[in-house]
Amino acid sequence: MRLRYWGMSSTHLLSNTTAPTRVTILPGIKTVLEYQIFLKNHSQDCKPDRCPYCGRSGLWCHGSYTRTADRAFVKVFRYLCHYQDCGRTCSCLPECIPPRRHYLWDRQQAALVLVMLGKSIKAIIPPFSRPSLRTINRWKKRLFAKYNEHHLHLCSRYPELGKCATIESFWIACFEQVGMMRASFDIHQAREAIP
Repeated sequence: MRLRYWGMSSTHLLSNTTAPTRVTILPGIKTVLEYQIFLKNHSQDCKPDRCPYCGRSGLWCHGSYTRTADRAFVKVFRYLCHYQDCGRTCSCLPECIPPRRHYLWDRQQAALVLVMLGKSIKAIIPPFSRPSLRTINRWKKRLFAKYNEHHLHLCSRYPELGKCATIESFWIACFEQVGMMRASFDIHQAREAIP
């Protein structure tokens, strides 16, 4: 079983650094359990066909690292471009695991919707699974900072989102219609930094 890789050359910038980090997203893997089963049966299919930096084929497996996702430890393989003038590493994450985040898309979506609706997160989400308000506000700030680029791309794919008058109403409608996981994947496909 060979997966088709989408967004091989997209760049995601961390907010506090200037160095780009390249991530390839494996489409169609919606849960951590699906990803663990996929790794058990098809781990060789996680390897990208080409280096996301230089575009040449010939990546070597360069070990793995462990990601925490939804209170589970997930193995993510790292690949090295063997060309001397490149020599960079990349990794493949399933669609369900956000790059550089500890919380899964559904938890982020729930927290952001509550904040945008003016609801109390403390009253709804249990403390042991709740991100801090500082974390949620950082997510909201990122979401709002890239609104123009994300709005343009998502409205081209989902025209009914163009009817929303405010940033908050746009994102709430987007999350209801598409979900944060799919919206982030679509943004990734457009080679934009994901929210």
